[in-house]
Amino acid sequence: MKRAKKKSRISSKSNHRGPVLALVIMAIIALSYAVYRKIDLMRSADREKSIRLILTTLDSYYQSTASKKSDTWWLETAPLPGAESFTLLEARKNKIETMIRESERISDLTKVLSSRFRSVGLGLMVNGEPRQLNKVGSVPTSPTNRIDICIIPKDGPTIHGSAMPYWDPRRELLMIPAINCPDPILKEILFHELGHASRHNALDGNPYYPPTSEAYAAEEVEMHELGGQILDFESKGLYLKRIREVVVRAKNLRSFEKAIGQLNSKDLAYIDALFGCTDLAIPSFQLSSQALLQVGFAWCDEHHLGPKEKIKIYQWFGQNIASVPLN
Repeated sequence: MKRAKKKSRISSKSNHRGPVLALVIMAIIALSYAVYRKIDLMRSADREKSIRLILTTLDSYYQSTASKKSDTWWLETAPLPGAESFTLLEARKNKIETMIRESERISDLTKVLSSRFRSVGLGLMVNGEPRQLNKVGSVPTSPTNRIDICIIPKDGPTIHGSAMPYWDPRRELLMIPAINCPDPILKEILFHELGHASRHNALDGNPYYPPTSEAYAAEEVEMHELGGQILDFESKGLYLKRIREVVVRAKNLRSFEKAIGQLNSKDLAYIDALFGCTDLAIPSFQLSSQALLQVGFAWCDEHHLGPKEKIKIYQWFGQNIASVPLN
């Protein structure tokens, strides 16, 4: 009987332990959530602070240099038909063909693109519509290894007000506004768009990716990294050397936002001077955007982070930096 009573007491004690343990677990979960929420709020505050720092740096740099930055166009309006007009545009076409051919040795991707697009078809935006230009009696070349370009004069329409080249997959045209731009910047943007052209055209049959998709962002990361290789080649290694110096400053920072925030006005001025953009506006904007992304990508490499983190950086940049107009 004594043993039976002892067993009963143990059983009674075990029955009380269940509810108590459940209460303890619930308390731990609630505490963990509170701690996690506090950490998450702190991280959000840090992210907002980093974004403000980057935007303040850009505002400060471009406000301080606004008086000396301006752009010029080599073609103000669509020229009248004639030999003189064709000669002007033909010279630009020849320059682009040479640029493509001579860039073959920069990287594996430029080699592929230089082989894919060996000739350039010439066009001009007239009254909002692209017009193909050919010499009288000439036979159009096969589109297999040709990239068709359309020159947009200053008074011509551009998508989203863009004054830099872009690939139009609907028309299968590389649209090139006739803004004067240093050759290294033109080459960097040209190959960026050639990369898109090689992926999205009727001949190769590649699909169009929605701008919000991960595939779209992954392709943009690849093309921006190609742009960095081209700028580094054109500057004989000085461009990425400066980017690495910024990453060294950020070596103890644990987020890409804080790392990108280490890029300062002196860095922007140095990079502008490196490529002859000190007195230019739109090419300088292009360089600063490239540099901000480049710091983020280099920080990922330094911390052995993969493509997913770079995609995250590109998407973050589009949502928080590129979409915010400078004051």
